[in-house]
Amino acid sequence: MTRALKDKVLVASLQKTSPEKLSLLSSFLAEPLALPTTLTTPLKDLSLKELFAKIDPSWYTPYIETLGEKEQNLLLSALGKKESYEFSTPLSLFFLNYLFHKIFKEKPLPLSYLIGDKLAPLALASKEELYKLFRFLALFDLAPELKKVLNAKTLQKMEELLTKEECAFLQQIQTQKNPVQFGAIGLNNWDGNIEKMQSALLDRGMNRLAKALNLSSLDLEWYIKHTLDLPTARRFTSFLSTTTDPRITIFLIEQVLTTWKKVCTPSL
Repeated sequence: MTRALKDKVLVASLQKTSPEKLSLLSSFLAEPLALPTTLTTPLKDLSLKELFAKIDPSWYTPYIETLGEKEQNLLLSALGKKESYEFSTPLSLFFLNYLFHKIFKEKPLPLSYLIGDKLAPLALASKEELYKLFRFLALFDLAPELKKVLNAKTLQKMEELLTKEECAFLQQIQTQKNPVQFGAIGLNNWDGNIEKMQSALLDRGMNRLAKALNLSSLDLEWYIKHTLDLPTARRFTSFLSTTTDPRITIFLIEQVLTTWKKVCTPSL
């Protein structure tokens, strides 16, 4: 068993351990153990076909396009993207396993192993939901800066850029304390270029989520990254860091959860 796999098994075991037992284990360590935030209800594991349905096609399409037409049709049929062939379940699973191992080094742990992490539900988020979450998290960086903008045209441009739902959320959070800031976006120097501001907001939202994942397992990061298209996933990866102050991480976890439940899963 490789060291990486041993680490994954250890993390999974710790995440399934009760807080009381974790506290006891922590007392035997030279340094305090960063206890994982807990999710009490395990998530339902995904079949390989369901996992591929979550993975953005940009991760596997380039490989499939290097194959001959027959091989392409076989794999696309197994993925449910074409109806060139009809497969039995075992045969479909064979082709899906083949494709998965051609593209990825190893599978992430099943979702049920993420039970120790409050952010685990994000593993099931769609790409559209993640983009929406990025946008709304970015508003926590935008809110304090908007108060300092004096140029009326800049304010009007920002109102045009944001959706009604985003504007409403922005009004809600402007009165809240937000001690975690990552520097100014630069609204006072903004030239009005919508594309540049959209990109800046995406970066800010990705940064907040990435820092909130500091205490999460690499498996949760895997599910999130592979839901995104490949260029965005690479961009998101650049914000992941293990050096964030744990106090900041804990604050951001709650901020992400509150935002997620409010704007992406309003029924919760």
